[in-house]
Amino acid sequence: MGNAWFGGELLMSRKILIVEDYCDLREMLGTILTACGWNPILAESGRKALDKLERETPGIILMDM
Repeated sequence: MGNAWFGGELLMSRKILIVEDYCDLREMLGTILTACGWNPILAESGRKALDKLERETPGIILMDM
């Protein structure tokens, strides 16, 4: 997929890491973002997110606090 503009910044990656412990919300966000042309990477915890970051390089990380 080509480059995309977001907030005035050129993103080279359409990958987005979603870190969310609530399964339903994590899956819903993944489905919506896929429909919008993103490639979501889903993690249910901070530890799992760190594991995924060893293999993937997302352009954006969304996480709950």
